Amino acid sequence: MPRTLTNLNGLHSAVFAAMNDPSWYGGHGEKKFRSVTGLLKPPFAAALEDAREDEIVEDAMDGIWKLMGSAMHGVVEKGAKTIGIAEDRLKMTILGETITGGYDLLWEEDGVLTVDDFKFTSVWSYVSAKKHKAEGKRSKLDEWSGQLNLYVLMLRRLGFDVKRARVCLIFRDWTKSKAMDPGYPPPSVIVPLKIWTEKEQTAFAEERVRLHKEALEPEKVPEMCSSDERWQQPAKYAVMKPGAAKATRVLDSEEEALKYIAEKKVKGGMVVMRPGRDTRCEDYCPVNKWCPHFMESSLPF
Repeated sequence: MPRTLTNLNGLHSAVFAAMNDPSWYGGHGEKKFRSVTGLLKPPFAAALEDAREDEIVEDAMDGIWKLMGSAMHGVVEKGAKTIGIAEDRLKMTILGETITGGYDLLWEEDGVLTVDDFKFTSVWSYVSAKKHKAEGKRSKLDEWSGQLNLYVLMLRRLGFDVKRARVCLIFRDWTKSKAMDPGYPPPSVIVPLKIWTEKEQTAFAEERVRLHKEALEPEKVPEMCSSDERWQQPAKYAVMKPGAAKATRVLDSEEEALKYIAEKKVKGGMVVMRPGRDTRCEDYCPVNKWCPHFMESSLPF
């Protein structure tokens, strides 16, 4: 049985009916081990979804941006009729397993064969991804890069010599009033991604398949999601002045915050810890209530 979809937020019946179609989660009726996007999920979470699929209950509103992405694909498909091939479904075999996926647009721009993927995302997601990348940390850009390189690998196996890969971001929460703020992006940004060698792409695909297969082995206890996979936001330490509504400074450790108070002679300054959180676990994981890590970390003590 597929997961149960509720409509607690009162989406229009026509919209709800479209989202409640079994293919919404099953994916085009293809026989596969994982899709490209599924392969990029944390293996533990994906295995838990497989095991609990008929017990999962989600509200349609939780998938509203997936719906908007699907609508965007329709727009791209219409526009692509004159310039390229839109959302073609592909598959490849990796370590004996069938992996499926569908790029959004394959076209030739200025003589360069290009694969583009369109995404609705938040301004914060993009800005933080750039910041983390600059700091040498893993970010959403790494996930997008993995996704696009797997599409390129599929296309290479079909004989397409793809030379450019990009994600085309549309910011769902873009605000005109912030347009002049330093570092604030325009409403849409095209991000070029590095295309790996075919050897690197194949090695990455094989590693992802291996990890997902291991997570499904009944005799093994799979590794739970890493801090990166949980989109962990570490605790922060805010320097507060008496009566102030906003922090004077937010730092990564209590020691740094105390040092700041001493050096800047912040009168009456105190340090307030802002607890960290696992954003993916709390806000986006449909199986968190069965996850040992989440249940343990959610305890109020």
